[in-house]
Amino acid sequence: MANKTSEEFVFTPLSVTRFILIFIFMGFIVKMIVEIIHEILGHGLIVLLAGGKINSFTISWLWPLEFSSISWHLPSDVPPLLRSYVIAGGIIVCIIVCFFSLVLLHFILSEKRILLSIFLIWLTFWSLINGTGYLIIGGLNPFGDISQLIQLGILTQLSSLLLGLGLFGIGFVLLSIYVNQFFSKHFSAYREYIVITFWGLIPFLTFLTVLGHNFPLYSIFPSFIPMGAILIYYLISKDVITA
Repeated sequence: MANKTSEEFVFTPLSVTRFILIFIFMGFIVKMIVEIIHEILGHGLIVLLAGGKINSFTISWLWPLEFSSISWHLPSDVPPLLRSYVIAGGIIVCIIVCFFSLVLLHFILSEKRILLSIFLIWLTFWSLINGTGYLIIGGLNPFGDISQLIQLGILTQLSSLLLGLGLFGIGFVLLSIYVNQFFSKHFSAYREYIVITFWGLIPFLTFLTVLGHNFPLYSIFPSFIPMGAILIYYLISKDVITA
């Protein structure tokens, strides 16, 4: 008997449960990976390249309720511009990882590699949220890296907010296309609910950020926009199809 291809594979109730558990578990693991990318590859690597040393770092399992952190020491002769790169390194690296993984997703999805696709979906999501989240929330209420970049004159609150929204908008549209494509192949009957719930993580994460760091409550409201946009897209798509 010929083996079934990925296109012919049918999810049984048991395999659906297993898939959901794998999807959630991998999401948590990749979240931790992105935290390490932000702190170690983003800040730490540039510190070492600049001749400094890393004093300590912590990776929070509870991010964003509790932020991860890293402390370092730089030589006194390090130029101000390089110091600003050290501070912005976590954000910059996360955004680079986000768009690089989007490129990989474009090719991987067509090859029907389910586990690798799940990994890249989460890698794109968490690096997008990490990088642009700092810019957007920092633009509304400066904190951490954004506060330091504003003090150095590299950013303003407005430029941080606009840059974050612009980058998030691009990443959101591209990732939505690939997530929709992925679940259309494997869970087409539940695709809309899954994708809407997927983007519903953002209000939840924003709520945890506000709760853990005493940010203004209004910071939560913009976080519903991605989920709302996806919902409107599906409603319009159904109207177009049925018209």
